Amino acid sequence: MKKSARKDRAVKLAVAGTLGLSLMYGAAQPGYASGLDAASTVIQGSGSGSVSESVKARPEGQESMDSGQMAKAKISKEQAEQTMRKLFPILQQAKLDSVTLENTNHVPNFNSGAIAWEMRWTISHKSNSSASFSTRVDAVSGEVLTYTTPYDREDNQSYYPPKVSNAEAEKIARQIIEKASGGKIRQAQLVQEDPNFYWGEPKRLFGPVRHHFSYHIKVNGIKSVENVQVTVDGNGEIRDYHRRPANSQYPAASAGIKQDEAEKLFKEQDKLVLHYVPADWSPANLHEKSKWMLAYVPSTVAIQLDAQSGKLIETPGFGNSGSVYADIPAATEVFKPHQGGQLTAEQAEETIKAAVAVPSDFTLSSQRLGEDYRGGKGQMWNLSWQKGQFMGENLNAVVDASTGEIRHFSFFKYPRHILGDTADQEAPKVKKTSVTEQQARDTALKLIVKLYPNAREELKLINAEGLRKADNSFGDQEDRFQYTFQSFYKGTPLLRNTVTVSLDADGKLSAYHNETVKLDGLGASLDLLTAKISEEAARSSYHAELKAELTYEAFIDGIKLIYKPLIRGGRAAHVIDAQTGEIKLLFNRDGGLGAEQTSIPADIEGHWANSQITTLINYGLLKPDPDGRIHPDSSIRYGDWMNMIRRGVYGEHDGYLRSEEKHFADVQEDSEFKGGVDFFVENSWLKANPGNKLNPGRTLTRGELSILLANMLKYGKLAEHMTDDVRIASLKDSDKIKNKGAAAIVSNLGLLTPSGGRFNPDAPVTKAQAAVVMMRLVELQGKTDTAILY
Repeated sequence: MKKSARKDRAVKLAVAGTLGLSLMYGAAQPGYASGLDAASTVIQGSGSGSVSESVKARPEGQESMDSGQMAKAKISKEQAEQTMRKLFPILQQAKLDSVTLENTNHVPNFNSGAIAWEMRWTISHKSNSSASFSTRVDAVSGEVLTYTTPYDREDNQSYYPPKVSNAEAEKIARQIIEKASGGKIRQAQLVQEDPNFYWGEPKRLFGPVRHHFSYHIKVNGIKSVENVQVTVDGNGEIRDYHRRPANSQYPAASAGIKQDEAEKLFKEQDKLVLHYVPADWSPANLHEKSKWMLAYVPSTVAIQLDAQSGKLIETPGFGNSGSVYADIPAATEVFKPHQGGQLTAEQAEETIKAAVAVPSDFTLSSQRLGEDYRGGKGQMWNLSWQKGQFMGENLNAVVDASTGEIRHFSFFKYPRHILGDTADQEAPKVKKTSVTEQQARDTALKLIVKLYPNAREELKLINAEGLRKADNSFGDQEDRFQYTFQSFYKGTPLLRNTVTVSLDADGKLSAYHNETVKLDGLGASLDLLTAKISEEAARSSYHAELKAELTYEAFIDGIKLIYKPLIRGGRAAHVIDAQTGEIKLLFNRDGGLGAEQTSIPADIEGHWANSQITTLINYGLLKPDPDGRIHPDSSIRYGDWMNMIRRGVYGEHDGYLRSEEKHFADVQEDSEFKGGVDFFVENSWLKANPGNKLNPGRTLTRGELSILLANMLKYGKLAEHMTDDVRIASLKDSDKIKNKGAAAIVSNLGLLTPSGGRFNPDAPVTKAQAAVVMMRLVELQGKTDTAILY
């Protein structure tokens, strides 16, 4: 693979993971923002010997940690180091480079105002390389907050099958949590997070085995907002540990209303409305060729209940079933598409400046032409302006290079808790609005018609109240207005397809974000969808599953005791298929939509490849058909194998990775095989030929699979010199094998073996056979001279 391609993929994957986490949790995860910590005092040294203190350099405007905060530390740096070395044996081999006393106020309500010892380490690998990493210990409680160790491909890797099973790894994870907290967290307090919503790590089949666990911690006997995440490798060693404590006050555990009353209220307030729902939520696949379904969306997807007052708490701007929609009035100034070819960088810049006043002290820092971040075919100009240097303010914008439509822009300023402001420092005064709600709403309605094509025909305003009070603890310095517009097709909303217009306190445009798919070409598919299940029948089946869970939740104004709706023991993020009546998860690890897999498909029970097929199902490489069956003896296509391998390497994040290059004439941007083909070309397992067709939809044969496997193992050139292999030459159908070297290699490795004295190169590969070969390839990891697939 080219280094640039690998780098681009890594960046895209990191961005995708960050976006997914921010959407799911609404806050930074522990351990991801250590480089943005605030004031600190650094103690430089070598190893664990005596060291001297010095003040760490910081960006202009940040204040050093005051002596009052330093005096709060009850754990010394020596105790912190001793704790880490005792809990994690690998640190016995590491060199301690520095110890830093820092604020940990990354997220409001979490760690706010707390301090911790951050220790930076260096460890040497057997491959003659070294790596640096950091750990963190709470300087008051002595609890371990973060621990992450880099790994070396040459050093003690555990591949499939692992020495430690998932069940054994969980015991290890629970034990380390109790020890790392100094006994403050007992194993009985741990509540494992719903795996459908824990997106911290993709579930990969290839590469070193990693067991990932995420737990909520009970406070007052109730699941709290605090969590801890642990990664255990296949050898039973702790690789990652992230603890997120909360310093905000927890309310009493006594609820004002009972659970059955909460369930009754949820059902009484619940409304079911038909929506078009995408079957795949990953940005790369959410475009006009995506598969959609017609489903009833319950309002419980976006509501919670205050357990003390009984008041409903609704997610603003979600576009859920409880929303009130308003038509967009006519306007004299409407969007006019650009004419005359693709926009230049200068034209894209002028387009932004015509819509929003870019401050004179902002400097244009970058202009880049790239792919559509929503998965469309067109290209987008990405522009950035910056004020100041490190951690200054910036403005980011995205413009359609063909039409001149603005897809996104926003101002960004680092929050106070990131810049180093503490609870002891006086917060800046919040600027109040100088315009009324009506004036702001009228402005937003005029702007949406000006910025969005066919806005009056495709969009409706969700709820009329847009005033958002500033969260001064998080860094907001003025109240603002935010209005969300829902996308419709022939009177039916498209779920989570919205446009958001934000105005500052003076009613001026401050942000715009278009998260809709283009309806061109999508209508024909949507027109085929009709509801076969009545609303009443959908409501009845959904309410039969609907329960309420008492839990703590973090809000801007603190932690509250609430009731959350649950479906089948998990979050109530479900919809009801309007054609089949199935209750399906709205968001899951796959980024897709589907019914929970409660049992293995009936047609693989007792099948000779049951074990291998089940493993591939668990990792998302094989999925049951709509009838709930796998059809294990049906053949797979050439491109299916490539897609399966790609998914095995990247896990559920594979949908975020796209290439702009065209490698074959018949593999277009909207091809279901695009990702897999790109992956094989970029890894040099398949040679691109843009002028010719690949025909990835053809049935995969055993002969073709042997060639792909040899290339994947990096034995493609060696295969060219193994044409006289005695074992292959002795087969009855040797003359039919086009690449005898490839057949010899995969046969000798036990990946694809002859049967009855024949290799059967022209025989189709079935799903069952593909699953067996895949698992043999997985188990071959660590046994070849070069790493496989990661």
